[in-house]
Amino acid sequence: MNEKMQPTAPLQAFNDPQCAVTNTITGDILHAATPSSDNLSDAENAITKLTFPVIWEVPPFRITEGTIFLEVFGVISGGGRNWKITTNNVAGNNVIADIDMEGNLVTASTDERRQHVVQMVQLALKQSLQTGKTVVVNGPCK
Repeated sequence: MNEKMQPTAPLQAFNDPQCAVTNTITGDILHAATPSSDNLSDAENAITKLTFPVIWEVPPFRITEGTIFLEVFGVISGGGRNWKITTNNVAGNNVIADIDMEGNLVTASTDERRQHVVQMVQLALKQSLQTGKTVVVNGPCK
């Protein structure tokens, strides 16, 4: 990617063996576009709006922020979600971030665990924006 997002605060250390969330960078984003500085800024703003209930929405669910859409593209095997950030009103290659969030994260049972899951999903979206790669967020989190 040509442009970089603003540095983000590091995640608090989270050492809970019942909530071992990992982000794994996988292959290139399909239908990828190179984000502009406006896209990156708008994406950062949209990502901060995610909450635990919101990350489990089903399509069609979309957060619109300036030049981008942050949206659930599908429910994946195991009850997870595929989230993408796309540039709005652009046909063709318009995906600037893509993550698969596994269904084994929905069972997070405490406020702290749910907050950790949200932080890892937000981090995955930022990682995808920065690398042009799809990121898988996986648990378990009980």
